[in-house]
Amino acid sequence: MPIDDADRGGGRIRRGDGFTEGIGQSPGISVIGRDSEWTATQALSLTVDNLTANPSINGLFSHNDEMVRGIVSGQPGHIPLIGIDGTPLALQRIRDGSQDAAMDQDPYIMGALALRTLIEILDGKQVPKQQLAEPKLITRANVDDPNLWGNKFQP
Repeated sequence: MPIDDADRGGGRIRRGDGFTEGIGQSPGISVIGRDSEWTATQALSLTVDNLTANPSINGLFSHNDEMVRGIVSGQPGHIPLIGIDGTPLALQRIRDGSQDAAMDQDPYIMGALALRTLIEILDGKQVPKQQLAEPKLITRANVDDPNLWGNKFQP
């Protein structure tokens, strides 16, 4: 039973709805949705509360990799865990096994798409109302791919 951070605003709707739609294709899985306000501290609290109330939870999902930091701290043992963003810290957690996967949301690609769209608008061209950057799943199998933004980013 994954925990889904049910925050509803902006791009969060697409993340949550995409998760719900995808997980809905797997019969027998129920979702416990909790709003952790996009913070690791709140995610930690909710993880502890949910695992205490229902120790049979066997999967966790987070709308961003920052909240995963709190979720990992609240797990009594390893429970499969997926986040979204593909941050450098998420990639390290995937390498060390505390996070199983992340959906890559490359800010370089999204920024380039935004700038291209702005130029097209300024040139008087029509642009699609919605443009999406293609996400990809990051696991141990591809976590060291040098093309992942989390491997390019140098803080």
